Amino acid sequence: MEQIRKRLTYANVVSTLALFVALGLSSAYAANQLGKNSVGPKQLKKGAVTAAKLKPGAVTTAKLADGAVTGEKVREETLGKVPAALQADRAVQAGNADSLGGLAASRYLTGPTEPVRLVGTPGNPDFNGSWKNFGPSFAPAGFYKDQFGIVHLQGLVDPPGFAGAIFRLPEGYLPDQSYNFTYFGAMADSKKIVPIQLEVDGDVTAATSDYSESLSLDGITFRAAQ
Repeated sequence: MEQIRKRLTYANVVSTLALFVALGLSSAYAANQLGKNSVGPKQLKKGAVTAAKLKPGAVTTAKLADGAVTGEKVREETLGKVPAALQADRAVQAGNADSLGGLAASRYLTGPTEPVRLVGTPGNPDFNGSWKNFGPSFAPAGFYKDQFGIVHLQGLVDPPGFAGAIFRLPEGYLPDQSYNFTYFGAMADSKKIVPIQLEVDGDVTAATSDYSESLSLDGITFRAAQ
């Protein structure tokens, strides 16, 4: 011990302190200057990296592996719309279109399809001349308009043996133009071609008398005048 005290000088103490200081600074520098790829999952505690601890632009897409970030960890307000959402927006806009088929949406019927209006019943047009329904076992002559303004005719009628108007459609069911429909006759007249004309005044007319048994109006449709 006495020998150590004799050798302990001011220079020895200062040099020893300087060595410890240098070693401490070196460790601190090493801690702040980490080598490339030296920090991995094992070095990071759960929840250690937060938005507050990252400088703007510190982590770029080039630094992230594909699929590394899940939806739970994404700040939603930083995301743009995905393609599916843009398509959904366009679908909503199409559903709210101001016009459909060149007509304002308000011009179309919005309620359910109306009941069939039967020819020859109260409040509806009568048969013209000797025309009548074919019989109780078959659909009677009638008409109705659907939600899109399309008028539909129906029924099996019994012809009087001559050409002429079967009945006249009322206001609200008139065609937007004259139409000519070509149908085959029904039942015994199934091989006979029957031209049916629809006039702008509403007359539903059998244009020929080349049939004798029955005439079907089923399947005749047209756009009502607006």
